Amino acid sequence: MRDDLIIEEANKAAEKAIGKAEVATTHRGRESALASGLLKVREINSSLNDVSKGKGLESKLQELIHKAKLDGFLDAGRKAEFKGQIKKAIDQYQEALYFILHHDIPDELQKGEIAEIEGKIKTLSQQLERK
Repeated sequence: MRDDLIIEEANKAAEKAIGKAEVATTHRGRESALASGLLKVREINSSLNDVSKGKGLESKLQELIHKAKLDGFLDAGRKAEFKGQIKKAIDQYQEALYFILHHDIPDELQKGEIAEIEGKIKTLSQQLERK
């Protein structure tokens, strides 16, 4: 019963953080709201008798933080590409690729994103070489 109440409180904290992230106007703002929520959820979950019960919620918030950070890199790459800043676009796509390859989420789950980003880097590098 005690653990159920703690889990309920952690869910409320997570929902509040997700709500703040949804109204944030920047990727960094989304990431910050989610990170604050994750810290709060971890603090609440530390009171659990069985801490493994709270790991699912923590993982969900971690994935949302990961997505916000990755979206930030990709949007910056698209923006630079739109402006004709090819070197900057390549740099942002490389940042995104590095982030994906060196983060806790298994690469197998992100094969499509990895292939898409590598394709963008290749295409933009070819454009840069032609100039």
